[in-house]
Amino acid sequence: HPTNTDTAVTLPNGVKVVVEQGNVATEVSDAIVVPVGIVFNQVYQTGGQSLQSEWKTKYNSSVKSPSDFAELSGGGGLKCKKVYVIAPASYNSKLSANQNEGNISVVVEKVLMAANQANMSWISIPTIGTGNLGYSNEDSARAIAKALTAFSSKVKQPHIQRIKVAVFDDSRLATFEQEIGQICRHGVSQKGPPPAPRRGFTYGSPKRGTAPSPPSPYSPPVRKNVDNDYDGIIPEEPESVSISIVGGSQSDCNLAMTDLSEMIDEWCVEKPVKLDIDADMVDIIRREAAKLSVCVKVMMENNKPKLLLAGMKDAVSDVKEEITQHMSEMQEIRARQREEDDICSQVQWLYENDRKQFTPYPPEAIVIIEKAYQQKQKMVQLSVSSFSRECTVNLMSNQELDRHTGQTRRIQREKKSLTGLEIPGHWAPHPSGTNYSHHLVLLDRSSSEYKDVAGRFLSTATKDNQGVTPVPPQPNIVQIERVQNPRMYHRYLQEKEVLRSKRAVQLNAKKATLELELFHGTSGDVVEHIISEGFNRSYAGVAVGKRLGAGVYFAKNSGYSLPYAKPDEKNQKRRKMFLCKVLLGMWTKGEESMWVPPVINQAVSRVDRYDSTVDHPPNPSIFAACFRDNRAYPAYIITYKHG
Repeated sequence: HPTNTDTAVTLPNGVKVVVEQGNVATEVSDAIVVPVGIVFNQVYQTGGQSLQSEWKTKYNSSVKSPSDFAELSGGGGLKCKKVYVIAPASYNSKLSANQNEGNISVVVEKVLMAANQANMSWISIPTIGTGNLGYSNEDSARAIAKALTAFSSKVKQPHIQRIKVAVFDDSRLATFEQEIGQICRHGVSQKGPPPAPRRGFTYGSPKRGTAPSPPSPYSPPVRKNVDNDYDGIIPEEPESVSISIVGGSQSDCNLAMTDLSEMIDEWCVEKPVKLDIDADMVDIIRREAAKLSVCVKVMMENNKPKLLLAGMKDAVSDVKEEITQHMSEMQEIRARQREEDDICSQVQWLYENDRKQFTPYPPEAIVIIEKAYQQKQKMVQLSVSSFSRECTVNLMSNQELDRHTGQTRRIQREKKSLTGLEIPGHWAPHPSGTNYSHHLVLLDRSSSEYKDVAGRFLSTATKDNQGVTPVPPQPNIVQIERVQNPRMYHRYLQEKEVLRSKRAVQLNAKKATLELELFHGTSGDVVEHIISEGFNRSYAGVAVGKRLGAGVYFAKNSGYSLPYAKPDEKNQKRRKMFLCKVLLGMWTKGEESMWVPPVINQAVSRVDRYDSTVDHPPNPSIFAACFRDNRAYPAYIITYKHG
């Protein structure tokens, strides 16, 4: 296990600490530390029968207390000798920062002591508590760093040589680098603003033999609303900088200006990226670019985002190389997502709720259970962010056991086909002999369905976002089509049930709105993508700005959406607009800086956020929704023309 000295912090007792991107479940290491949850599920399945048997017989499938740990032998497909399983307590807003961080640091320190006594040389630790437990990236990083320094102070001649903090999501790397580097080098201090981002994960001075780079003339702006899931700086466009030159004479000033211009031309560059960049990657690229102080400007070309990179020449080249790498990673992620979509379209798992009715699990949970079922496992641990409880699913007895309350529920598996998906009763039959995932049904002008949609469209077409101001000429409807996409509609219904369950109290108290039908204007050339794949939140703001944040925008009045309905390429006089079913939940006033809605009440929960943002909370007419996938369904396409 070679250690890169440029990316390592050396503790006082000689142990090397590195912070790198990685998945602790696949790490090549003497020992790994695994919190109970999603990562442990992966380790549990990969570890095979030996590890599973030891976990059940020796520890009764649980850790005794939040400050204790379970020590298992590696095996199966794991690349380690030992697995240390921990179950720290959740974040408690009533406790101090030190007490909350102690929930993690105490048990991690115990694990390090045990691993050292067991003559382990290389240890891998994940980011602990940043999921369902509610800890921020800073809390987790500081807690791990405190455990490292405590271990170093107590064990002067350790057997452990190297500790890796494996950060699965690279958007968290900068935070863990800064906090762990600061504490391990200088000890624990009060939280303050982090230092400026640096290239990669390097602590200390530049590599020998390289000269320090001159400062970049581009100064990336700091986001006003920095979310724990997206730490750091995301520069969008270069800021303008005015430079005044004062000298002994005009010729001196001119010479200085010439030298300065030559230096900028030599070191800095604006370069377009002529790769087939998918919109989903824009935020990832911005985060990577921010580490090098490279600004990323997004433009649309043929309805696809095109990037302009601005910054130091070498840095811009590095970012272009990383784009290619991320494209490959995103393709793998999408392949897994397609697999999950396929599973959810073919089967669903349901649990018995308190009213003795069977309710579908959220899609993420269905995938985990179904994969375990297909692999003929007897049990599977369930701990996902979209589900309210952590439980053990027994696939032999078809029961679910809540690990915290001990309550058991019945579960069942249901197969379904494309034609068996839950769909509205008034939909037309799916065309026989076709493999299309969707089709459009032209509405009869004399039908009540046509009249209802047309009436809503025309009655609000002369109203803008305030509902009173006239807009250009009254549109004439050419046709209205119903969008029938069973799989997309089924995913929408699943998300609807998840939101209904999550906001049950607020819905009963009239403090939340489950669903509204709203308008969405767009260009004709993206209509096919929307009706086949749904709304892509990664395109948010590219065409209309981000007045309310980075969601997909919908309007109560069709008049507001008219300007955003661009002409059809085949017929310049025709335009298209969607009437959509949109899940909204709890909303708050939106701001341009919001990449995700803000936390509802920091004192109660640090992870429970508003579901959508709006222009005027008491009586909104513009909505930014779809901060989560599958929260809008394009129900109808209205084709119209002006005059």
